[in-house]
Parts: sequence; C-alpha cells; structure tokens
Amino acid sequence: MKSVKLLGVVAGLAFLSGCGALDIDALRGTTAPSQGTAFTKALTTEYRSLTIFEADEMKDWPDAYTFAAKGLAASRGENVLPEVLTNWSLTPEKAQELGTARAKLIQALDANARTTKPAIAAKAQAAFDCWVEQEEEAFQLADIASCRGTFEHALAQLVTPVATPAPAPAQPAALSKNFIIYFAWDSARLDAAALRIIDEASASAKATGNARITIVGHADRSGTPEYNTRLSLRRADAVRSALVAKGIATERTSVTALGETEPAVPTADGVREARNRRVELTIR
Repeated sequence: MKSVKLLGVVAGLAFLSGCGALDIDALRGTTAPSQGTAFTKALTTEYRSLTIFEADEMKDWPDAYTFAAKGLAASRGENVLPEVLTNWSLTPEKAQELGTARAKLIQALDANARTTKPAIAAKAQAAFDCWVEQEEEAFQLADIASCRGTFEHALAQLVTPVATPAPAPAQPAALSKNFIIYFAWDSARLDAAALRIIDEASASAKATGNARITIVGHADRSGTPEYNTRLSLRRADAVRSALVAKGIATERTSVTALGETEPAVPTADGVREARNRRVELTIR
C-alpha cells in the first residue's frame, strides 16, 4: 500500500517486531471463529490464507499485516469491505479496471450474496484484494493472473443472470377454408352437389370451434345489376339457412351480396357464365 511500502525494507524489518507481526500470528492461529456470520467466518479463512501466503512465501510483511488486520476484524464478526483503491499505487488504467470490478463485487455483495453464497462471496472479496495487491507490485504476472482469475470465477457465480423470458410460442397463422357452391341460371336452389358441399363446410365449421363463416353471393351478367344483386343475396341466404339447419349458430355467419360486380370470369354484359353463379363460403 502507498503508506506502507514507501517505508522500504528497513521499515519492513522494524515491522516484524511490532503489532503487525502480532496480528499475523493471531490470524495464523485463528482457524474457526466462534462469532459472526457464515460470510465473516469464511472471509476470516480466506484472509488467513492470503496473509500466510504474503508473509511466508512472498516475505511481504506490510501487505501480510494489511490482510491480517482484515482477517481478524472478520473473525470478530465485523463488516469488512473490499480494498479501497485510492490506498494503493495503481496506474490510471489499472485503477479504472479494478474500480469497475470492485463496483460489480459490491453490487453482488449488497444484493445478498453474503447470505445466500457466503463462501463464494468471501472468496471473491479476498481474491479481489489479492488482485489489487499484485497489480500494485506489477511484476508477478502469474500471481496477478491467478488472483484475477479466482476473483472473476467467483464473481460469475455470485451474479445471477437476468432471466430472459422465453419468447411466446408463435401463434399459428389463422387457417381458412374456402368452399364454392354453384347455382343454376337464375336460381337460388341448392342442388345435390351444393348440399354435399354444405355438409362438408358445416363439419369443418364445427371442428374449428367459434370460427366465423363469411358467405358471399354472386351472379353472372345476364340480368340487370339490381336484379343480380337481389339474386346473389337469395343464394347467400340459402346457403346460410342450410348451414343453420346443420347446427351452425346464425351469429357465427355473415352474408354479403355482390351481384355481378366481382365475376370469377369477366364477361360482357348479358352473358350467362356458370362459374359466376356462385356463393363463396369462407371459414376462418
């Protein structure tokens, strides 16, 4: 840390005879805290391991003391936070990167990770502090990568992905069924062929629940437009009456009379055309 490492090796030797060494030894002997939460107990264990590593393997007594003090505070059940970055000598680039990581860690911890995943939360916090300490030293690349990797792996387990709602199943396009019923010239009578189509159409309508049925009457151009409109309506009404007789509710049907205005086969005026004398029935 800034305030400690500037003292150099001489200060480090003096440190060994002071309270720092006592804290390190105290934490070294703390293996099972008797107080605190599951998180603070796990955090004590994590800081104990970090302290012993810095003291025994790295001979970095000032940082060992820093982590020992945090471990002892955790062993007393105190709320110990991740390292404050302004206490460390970091490049602006590393300070920004670590600042982003710390914000994510704090967010996860404050979102109840200390309670729901105490061991993982403790590992994430200690690994973050380790990463900060190694980045300040900036020469042990393997240790930097190790601390960072441990932190990121633990943080990933703390952050619950926002569930993305599954897309609603695509609704099948409404299927329509079409029927055409033909009539004799100048007639609205349903012949045997027409009645067979009525049977088929009514069965289809019943199978589709509450589907609507549109009935559109047509005529050829062999009469006056006014007469042909009336004739096309008589044909449409005849079809609807037949469907109702087969059990189709009247309110499910709609009738339109187009007369000679939309011929299936365009003809000159006055021409008789069998394909234009029809009712088009659609179920959808």
